[in-house]
Amino acid sequence: GMVIIIKFWQFFKKRAIADHHRLYLLYTLLFVGIWGLWVLPFLLRGNGSISLGDGFNQYYPAFVYIGNYIRNTVSSFFINGIGQFDFRIGLGDDVFATLNYYGFGDILSSLSALAPLKYAELVFSGVLLLRYYLCGFTFIIYCKNYVNNPYLRICGGLMYAGCTFGLLFGMRFFMFLTPMITLPLILRGVDDLLSQDRTSKRRLSKWLILGLFFQALNGFYFLYMQIIIVIIYFCVVAFIRQRNKFFTYILPMTLHGLLGIALGGYILLPAIYGVFNSNRLTSGPSFTSLGELFVFHDVRYYLTKLSQLIIPEAYKASTTIPLIMLVGIIFLWGSVKKHKEFRWLLGITGLLFLLPFMGVIMNGFSIATDRWYYAILLFGSIGTLLALQEEGWFLSSRRLIFYLIAFLSLTANIITSEWTLGTALRTAVYSFLIYIVPYLLKPQRKREQRILIYVSVTVTVSGLFLLGPRVLGGSGFSAEFKGYGETAMEMEASISIINDGTVNNSTVIDNHTINNTGNMITDTNNSFARWDTYSSSRGTSLVMDYYGTTEYFSVMNRYVIDFFNSLLISPGINGGSFDTLGLDGRIELESLLSVSNYMDFVSTDDAVSSIMVDNPLALPLGFTYDNWISREQFEQQDPLEKMSTLTSTAVMEEQIITSQTGSSDHSVANIPIEIAVEYLNISRYGDLLYTDSNEDGKIRIWLADHRWYDDYADKKGELYIKLEQLSLNTNEWRNIMVGNKSLQLRNNLIDYSNYVVHPEDFWVNITELQFNGDDYYFDIYSLGENEFSLRDIKVFYHPINQTAINERRDNFLENLTFETNRISGSITSDKPELLFLSVPYSTGWSAVVDGEKVPVYRTNIAFISVLLEPGEHDIRFTYQTPGLKMGFYLSLCALIIIMILNRFTADKRL
Repeated sequence: GMVIIIKFWQFFKKRAIADHHRLYLLYTLLFVGIWGLWVLPFLLRGNGSISLGDGFNQYYPAFVYIGNYIRNTVSSFFINGIGQFDFRIGLGDDVFATLNYYGFGDILSSLSALAPLKYAELVFSGVLLLRYYLCGFTFIIYCKNYVNNPYLRICGGLMYAGCTFGLLFGMRFFMFLTPMITLPLILRGVDDLLSQDRTSKRRLSKWLILGLFFQALNGFYFLYMQIIIVIIYFCVVAFIRQRNKFFTYILPMTLHGLLGIALGGYILLPAIYGVFNSNRLTSGPSFTSLGELFVFHDVRYYLTKLSQLIIPEAYKASTTIPLIMLVGIIFLWGSVKKHKEFRWLLGITGLLFLLPFMGVIMNGFSIATDRWYYAILLFGSIGTLLALQEEGWFLSSRRLIFYLIAFLSLTANIITSEWTLGTALRTAVYSFLIYIVPYLLKPQRKREQRILIYVSVTVTVSGLFLLGPRVLGGSGFSAEFKGYGETAMEMEASISIINDGTVNNSTVIDNHTINNTGNMITDTNNSFARWDTYSSSRGTSLVMDYYGTTEYFSVMNRYVIDFFNSLLISPGINGGSFDTLGLDGRIELESLLSVSNYMDFVSTDDAVSSIMVDNPLALPLGFTYDNWISREQFEQQDPLEKMSTLTSTAVMEEQIITSQTGSSDHSVANIPIEIAVEYLNISRYGDLLYTDSNEDGKIRIWLADHRWYDDYADKKGELYIKLEQLSLNTNEWRNIMVGNKSLQLRNNLIDYSNYVVHPEDFWVNITELQFNGDDYYFDIYSLGENEFSLRDIKVFYHPINQTAINERRDNFLENLTFETNRISGSITSDKPELLFLSVPYSTGWSAVVDGEKVPVYRTNIAFISVLLEPGEHDIRFTYQTPGLKMGFYLSLCALIIIMILNRFTADKRL
């Protein structure tokens, strides 16, 4: 290793190397050195770069899927085209719309195609590191117009690439690094545009076009955020530098922006459609009135920000700035005549950051967050470099301000932290780093080199305290990541528990493989099957290649969410509005959605383990109804009645007039079970419950009526508990156990994020009972030391409508054929019927029956159907991503316009 470093250094010192090559080489060496130290906490723990939450459930599975998708598409593109729909995404969803947020279309994510599955985690880590490297690289490109000294430009690149915001957000959600990469390029393009002489022939600002193009490939969410930031930047900079010609720059700026965005239209338009056809825009702001958006946060919010201003804390704030950036901020506000544009930029964005209003706008008009804070860090970094290249300006009054702010932040951090040996170590280190700052700024030989060393040290120290263990004063952030290789093992284990013989694994896997590569397969027996398993990552089906039921994406088909909401499924299994954890073992629903195996749970020695259960009632993909009711009639039923209704009657969103249209009484006789409720170490006062113990608080439900038990044991019926108006009054959320099922409670007074999907009541499917020799019972436990609200508890026995389920087998789609974006088959009807497929509804679906196009109806809340007349029919469903064709033509037109403009501009260099 030392030999390699020496060789690099000798290479760097050669005078023949161009200045900009030496600049990037030194930046690369320092970047590698800093990250080499930052990975030590991960290596000591044996952890990789996949976070326990979203990284495990979303980002890594999508990364693996994208690699497979690219390889398969390249091998079969000219034969089968591009796959646009895939059953492996949730219950089946659009590839472009759902996965664009997770890197589908991103150039760097395309590197996942270079490695097979066994090396996917290693490549994932390498691409993540490359993203951080490019953050600093593009910053150096941007600051070239402002800073001449190469050492100071490297300082800025290291501060920007190694900022706490990037570490916290980027390591959890790597797509948050993309706007950090593209923003400097876009701003460099704006500067180039504004620097052109208006009297001479113009040239294209290609950095601006390229930056917006790369950002457009990464989805609407970050793009609109960038547009707002760029508009602020353009207005401030253009007004200060070109005040007399301000309005003459608006049109070329707008045209450049439209060209750059349109160039990525082939990905962007489908992504925009996906956002507006999803549940993403349904989450309301976390405010009770509009006026709260335009006032400041409470004092505690700003005290927290002050305590984390220069010392990072993973679980309190992500707004830490590099220590030396305080120098830049003081310089900008202390310099009256110089660099006014950056003083205004930092002031405007800093003020907006203090208002909840801007946080709501920059998060899809949802809850207020600081996800755009990287822009403030960029402006602060430039201000810092402008300050550092000045000599003699750091007067005693400004040193006093620096010391005052730095030590106020240090004191606030000490007060808000638990005093330990680690806290003392952290305080001592930062006190020393604060103390020596003024001495670095004195005019002296090799001043910039010493500043670079100082910046490298402070960036390294901040990262180590963020990632390192708490015993040494760190935040322990590296503990939030899974062990290296653990992800693949868990995903494999999650489907290995399916017993041999319960599922024809080869058929299911072959269906996926052939469907993914675009080759045709005919399933004569219609053995299409889903697996309802969610013990591991919710994205396991993307990696292990099977049809699942779980989903955890920011952009999901809103009709699927409506399905889960209407039937109150997710609350019983710890789900939310962006997280569907399967069908809760509800046999009627499992059967309707062609689930051959579903997950259940067994309690042993105070632990709950998962098992897979065979579903002999699973229905084929594509069966018929001869009766249907309206959605309004359907919503008047309770969740148990709804499940039985769906087995015998289709639910239509629009009226279909035929001789068979009608409704009948399809309700089932849900049997109320007499119960006795015992509160163990819990005090109850009306609807309020207080746990008296941190560990032993339980609600025990005794079942007094045993007449139904044999049917329950033989799975002829199910047991449900209804918890009326259950909510958590303390803490933000807590997982509790209801029998053998996990239930997530949230405090609705604190959490306005619309995460919880239940209206007021929880319905939980209890699939395991305890027996004390005389009576059956189950517990609600793991309550902890909390206060709850609970109106009432009711228990029902629900008979499974097996007769109606078996009737659905009387007529189903035969010769089922899967092709790329196409499902086809044949069926014979002796009366008007609806052919129902448990394929999530989208306007992208079209259907042809016997060569004639027919309407596709939204049925059973979330799925598709077509109306059949009596006779023999050949049926074909075809999917095309909404907006894809228009987006392709938009990109093509933008490319042609750019080529024409480039041909007639004065400067054709990039």
